[in-house]
Amino acid sequence: MRILVRATNWVGDAVMNLPALEAIIKHHPDAEVHVVARPRVAPIFEAVDGVAGVVPYIGVHRRGSGGSTGHRFIQAIRSLKRQRFQKAFLFQNAFEAALLVFAARIPERVGYATDWRGLLLTSPVRVTPEVRRLHHVEYYLNLLQAAGMSTEGSGIPTLKVPQEQQARARELVAEALGGRAPRSYLAVCPGAAFGPAKRWLPDRFAKVIENVWGTHRIPSVLLGSESEMWITSGIAGITSSKCVDLAGKTSLLEAAGVLARSRAVLSNDSGLMHIAAAVGPPVIGIFGSTDPAATRPLGDKHVVIASGVECAPCLKRECAKHTYECMRAITVEAVCEALDQVLGIDEPKLEVRV
Repeated sequence: MRILVRATNWVGDAVMNLPALEAIIKHHPDAEVHVVARPRVAPIFEAVDGVAGVVPYIGVHRRGSGGSTGHRFIQAIRSLKRQRFQKAFLFQNAFEAALLVFAARIPERVGYATDWRGLLLTSPVRVTPEVRRLHHVEYYLNLLQAAGMSTEGSGIPTLKVPQEQQARARELVAEALGGRAPRSYLAVCPGAAFGPAKRWLPDRFAKVIENVWGTHRIPSVLLGSESEMWITSGIAGITSSKCVDLAGKTSLLEAAGVLARSRAVLSNDSGLMHIAAAVGPPVIGIFGSTDPAATRPLGDKHVVIASGVECAPCLKRECAKHTYECMRAITVEAVCEALDQVLGIDEPKLEVRV
């Protein structure tokens, strides 16, 4: 059997797809499983054991990438038809995802009945209010359960960083810090692609970095995409502690390698936060406009810091009040206390509210 999985488009969501993807591979041990994914998240799925191939797909709404959107869509349909998939699982909720596998004549099509696409699916799964409240990892697993599959033993995303990217990560950290790669450093991810309502204040990140160096003598490594370099360079520029900036200098899996080797990770609710939790170290996740119940890092070694202000979580990109109270309410002291916990001074807590 040949199985096609349509992955979600954002890095964090893609990581939260992993338990369900691994459950599909486990449930169909003799199947050839392929994943359709945006190029930016494709490396995540290429690193998964049991994935036979990743089909890069930009989508019909992507502009400035060459060719008309309709032409790209038709090309994708023809390509999938030639590969003769027998079954498709749709983690993405968009109408386009269902239309793609329907037009490619894949006989079995499993997905949530969202976005008016139920008639295009052979196994449409209803989204109840209870399902909407699930953590995203559980949301994707629930899709498989509703389709009659076992997901026993699935639950916490894990990601193995290939050896080549691990080696490159060691080199990058060593070069940045001017010597051998240290055994202990704090990885800091101060960006978030969704919008400013997910970003803690840069000057507060800098103060935490100062505290970690002064208290624990642990240097910090800043990570982010090229579009987030203005954030990381600003932080690096106002801290006098041992801190280096690798934003824009790593591939996604090289960043995963840097995160995997860190002592702990401090991050906004972002794609890098989810990668960090999946590769191993304890994570301190800062939540402003987003809901920890839906996207917190899973596992008992992580700490979630959320303000608990009345208007949060609003799930908006920008603050409607223009005050960003949810982020301003999170203090440097609260974050430093959480770091003391994960660095071994105190017992970790799953969630901290300030």
